[in-house]
This record gives sequence, structure tokens and C-alpha cells, in this order.
Amino acid sequence: MMHLLPPQFIRMKAEWKSTVFWLILPIVLTIMVMKLIDVWQDETTVPIGVVVEEESQLVDELIEQLEETPLLRIEYVTKADGLRLLAQHELDSVYIIRSGYEDKVYANDRNRLIEAYASNRSFAYTVVKEIVTSYAQEDIARSKAAFELKFVYEQYDQADLWHYENIVERSKERQSTADLLTTSFSYGSSETTPKEQAPLFNVYGIWVLFTCISTFFLFDWVIKDQRNVMKKRWVFTNKGFHSYATILFILYTGMLFIIDFISIYMISHLFQVQLSVMAFIVFRVTINFFVLFIAQRTKQLWTYYVKGAVWTIMLGLAGGALVPIDRIVQQWPIIVQVNPVYAMLTGDIPFIWTVVTLLLFIGWRWKRRRLYA
Repeated sequence: MMHLLPPQFIRMKAEWKSTVFWLILPIVLTIMVMKLIDVWQDETTVPIGVVVEEESQLVDELIEQLEETPLLRIEYVTKADGLRLLAQHELDSVYIIRSGYEDKVYANDRNRLIEAYASNRSFAYTVVKEIVTSYAQEDIARSKAAFELKFVYEQYDQADLWHYENIVERSKERQSTADLLTTSFSYGSSETTPKEQAPLFNVYGIWVLFTCISTFFLFDWVIKDQRNVMKKRWVFTNKGFHSYATILFILYTGMLFIIDFISIYMISHLFQVQLSVMAFIVFRVTINFFVLFIAQRTKQLWTYYVKGAVWTIMLGLAGGALVPIDRIVQQWPIIVQVNPVYAMLTGDIPFIWTVVTLLLFIGWRWKRRRLYA
């Protein structure tokens, strides 16, 4: 079959610009979309000013809690600068952690721990104020519980066993490990296993959508080389179109694998997320089989492009690339076996999808071999 190589390379040389474009488009668009999402998330956070009059351990812990709150974007300012930015509506509100905060917490004094300022455009002031207040109340509650325990220890002549720091640390550990606001429901004798919530925007989900649509555009040569004008060339060759297409299919699949592995390496380093290599290899091979089958069943290019877009959206929606579908998968586990996108994102192998696409490819090869025998 070596004598069939020149036609494939002639085609690839003639269309190298579009080939390179569709090869690198998925990773470029993925990075752009993720950067836009980051900018959008930054824009949706609430900017608040924080003034620290006196530094202490409890103040540092309060600041750390505020920084870990996804809703807030903290700006450390002086009181004068904070009020000026608030008047210019560059800050939603300003919070001043008063001096003596730690001493008042130890003394169970709730008065004027934090001073808050807002303007007539502070749309999130009520919510942010409740967040800041709740963090301060946690410190007061822990301190009160610690001193209540001190009183108990003293009653039983064990005051030397009382340690404020140990009690506070145990309280924090208990709060972090207990599901205070989580409830698991079960029906009958069924059991539920808590799972980690999937992120709203999956970087590999976005990338796989662009990969699918670019694969459809890369394989449009199947339709172009079967036009009536091109069919005459196969009459004068000792090998049919299926042999030509098979070699070109292998060449394009090889190029896609190279670009895909480079893309996975870039995504894993830029966004600190991992992907199962075996699951991806199965996804790439089977999706190429599927796209080849769709191209073989389509006569018009515009119809093929529309089908590609529709199938990409369907696979993406049903595979959790756009929105999480973990609850749906719990009710319909067969999705893992029939949807290559979800299987790749979760590191599974879609056996039903793999078998079906492999049979379609073998059937296409067998049909073409009989046709040109």
C-alpha cells in the first residue's frame, strides 16, 4: 500500500493551512474561554475594603476566612482610603476591625468589634455584613465555650488540664469535619454515598467540545473526495477509495494524537487538572471512527457540518461537558457506557460505545472491499 501514500500527502500539502488551523483551534479556544471565565468570576465577586487597626492571631484567622470566601474580593486599605473608594463606588462596603478585637472576644464582649460602612449603591452590603458577622460570632462562641469549660474544670479541681488553644482547635476540627448543613436522603433500603461536587466549568469538558467539532471539520475530506468529479480517479486505480481513506484516516488520527497530548500537557500545567490517558485514547479512536461513519453517510458538505455541530452539542450535553450530570448518571448508569465524553471526563471506558463504533468501522471497510473487489 506504499504506492498509495503520494495522493494522501498531496491532499495534506494542498490543505495544510486549514489542517493546522483545525488542529490547534481546540486548545487555543479552550485557553481563551477559561481566561474569560476567570475574568467573569473576578467581575462577579464583591469588592470590599478591610481596615486592620491591630494585628493579632484572631484577626489573622478572621482575615483568612474572608479571603477564602469565593464571593468576596478583599482590598486592604486605610480608613481614609477605604471611605474615599467607597464614595467613588469602587468598593461595595468597608469593614474596620477595631483595635482590641482579640481582647473583646476573650472577654465575650460583642459590642463594636467591627465597624462597617456602606453607600447607597452597596447592593451586597447586607449579605457581606452577615458573612463578616458570622465569622466574628464563631470566634466569640468558641471563646465562650472554652471559658465555660474552664469553669467546669475548676469545679472538679482540674484547672491545670484546661488549655484555651486546645479547646479552640478541637472546635475548629469538629466544625470542618461535621456536615452541619448536609443531609443525605435514601429511599427504602437504598444507600447514598456522598460524592465530591463537580465544578461548574470543566476545562476538559470545554476542550472536548472544541475537539469534537474540529474533528468533524478535519474529516470533511471524506465527502470532498467522493464527489462526482473525484470519483473518476478511483476507476483507474488498482485500489479503491476505502484503502485511500484508511491511510488518510490513520495519518489524521496520528496528527490528532500528537496535538491532543500536547494540549493535555498544557491544560494539566495551566489549570492543574489531570486526565486519564487510557480513557482519552479510547475516546480519540472511537470518536474518529464515529466521525468517519457520519461523513460516509453524508453527501453534502453543509449537511455534514450541521450534523457535526448537532452531534457535538448532543454529546456535550449528555456527557456533562457543559453542565454536571452526576445525579442523572446515578439514575441511568448506562450513560457511562454509551457516551464517550462522560466516560473520558470520569476516566472510564465506554464499552458499548467502543464496540458499536468499532463494528461501524469494520462494516464500512468490509462494504468497500466488496464494492471494489
